[in-house]
Amino acid sequence: EAIVAHPAFEGGLRLTLSPLEQQLRDDDFYTYDEDGTHFSQDVTPMILAAHCKEYEIVQILLLKGACIEKPHNYFCKCSECAEKQKQDSFSRSQLRMNTYKGLASAAYLSLSSEDPVLTALELSNELAQLANIETEFKNDYRKLSMKCKDIVVGILDLCRNTEEVEAILNGDVDQSLPMEWFPKTMFNSMISLQFVAHPNCQLQLLTLWYENLSGLRQQSISVKFWTVLGVMVGLPFLAIAYWIMPCSKVGQVLRSPFMKFVAHAVSFSLFLGLLVLSASDRFAGVKNLPNETITDHPLQIFRIKTTQLSWTEMLIMEWVLGMTWTECKEAWDDGPREYIMHLWNVLDFGMLSVFVVSFTARFMAFMRASHAQLYVDLHVTNADLVNGSLPEDVAYFTYARNKWLPSDPQLNSEGLYSIAVVLSFSRIACSAAKYNPAFTTVEESFKTLFWSIFGLSGVISVVLKYDHKLIENIGYVIYGVYNVTMVVVLLNMLIAMINHSYQEIEEDADVEWKFARAKLRLSCFDEGSTLPPPFMQGQAQIDSESDEINEEIKQDISSLRYELLEENHRPLKNLLN
Repeated sequence: EAIVAHPAFEGGLRLTLSPLEQQLRDDDFYTYDEDGTHFSQDVTPMILAAHCKEYEIVQILLLKGACIEKPHNYFCKCSECAEKQKQDSFSRSQLRMNTYKGLASAAYLSLSSEDPVLTALELSNELAQLANIETEFKNDYRKLSMKCKDIVVGILDLCRNTEEVEAILNGDVDQSLPMEWFPKTMFNSMISLQFVAHPNCQLQLLTLWYENLSGLRQQSISVKFWTVLGVMVGLPFLAIAYWIMPCSKVGQVLRSPFMKFVAHAVSFSLFLGLLVLSASDRFAGVKNLPNETITDHPLQIFRIKTTQLSWTEMLIMEWVLGMTWTECKEAWDDGPREYIMHLWNVLDFGMLSVFVVSFTARFMAFMRASHAQLYVDLHVTNADLVNGSLPEDVAYFTYARNKWLPSDPQLNSEGLYSIAVVLSFSRIACSAAKYNPAFTTVEESFKTLFWSIFGLSGVISVVLKYDHKLIENIGYVIYGVYNVTMVVVLLNMLIAMINHSYQEIEEDADVEWKFARAKLRLSCFDEGSTLPPPFMQGQAQIDSESDEINEEIKQDISSLRYELLEENHRPLKNLLN
């Protein structure tokens, strides 16, 4: 402190500039140092103190106004960067490395930033990106990135109670809303797996997970199983209760993250069950061939019977509409860019889009068939229908499947309904197998099974056109030895390549599992989306949110009214005085 208080450091300029920068400003302060300094000429006092982890010196320099300026972008084209690059590119890179080492110091991060955790995570992400840009210093930047993450984990290690953990996660001691923090910053590109998997962070997540269900956290697995089973059976009744009384005790329980997860899991399981049931109901026992038509009564056209939706398909449509609404709401809340950043959202939206297009094409086919049926009911007799004297656009809907146009909406609908179509064609394909000589003899069976190991059960390159078994068998042996050798070599190479990665994953298995579990739970922490599709009712949630907003508005209006009344009474009091 006495040295810093010396008149030579008055103004603080010599505390912020490096010796080289001071020489460029014609400052002769360092000219009396005949032996020279033991550090680089471009290192400032603050950077040097940060490198040495001198907390007291860093604090004194910060109080004097000194700081570490973050380097410009690597691709910056300003005059200053261009001049440094032109003079000495090595010195420029060395200066950037020294600066980032100072910024990544625990002493500087903890004393200079209001939120050291967030600052360290942002810096770690920036350093990881620089490692791929400045490949010459790749290892150094990676070490600095890991150092920043270790600092964050070390801060969590110092926490002594829940209040301190919440203060770190929120970045504010007075704030007590960790749920608002987690969805925004926990799983972005800069987060550390060790930070999320830290016991203190996991305990805080577990507390939020069982919010409004504090008694369930200490219960056994059997109690939790019966709870899930009860929600599965009573989900429709719970949804009705939530519609009527969203702010009741039942509503608070359903808004807990654990109950949200159970409700959405039950809903999606029911959706998968409906898909399987629809496939079995739609294609089980189909006897008519593609060139046959079967109707319920003489005046019914064939397409009316094939385009009608079953009760399972109606339920599937309701589920799809509900899930589509949920995805659209999520895209609106998060923004298109943030929504697309998560690939599973793109996958879900693509799947739902295929369902929507499929049912839309099915509905168009039904409407066209209904118009044709209406024409038949009004203008066609039974004899005309049997004789086939119908207009071409109406007669088309009486044709068998093998005469439909490729652009027919019903064919497109069934094509998009991929699971059911695959099951349907699998049944047809099973009856198409007539004769296969691969297992006719013991010799052929051995050949087929051996080559099937390598995916080459149909080998024909060693089969000769003339009958010469000896040469043919020699060809089989040579071909087999070659494939066995190649497979063994490739497997050894593959094992050697993935061995190191597998060891790393095995060592960090617990961390990876905790991170994945926290990532799954994260989707249940957001406000809204309490009820899963198709049980959700947006109006009830909107009303509940509007009630809270209206309450705040009423309080603000009441406070403003009292202030106005007080202002009006002041002149009267002054007059009376």
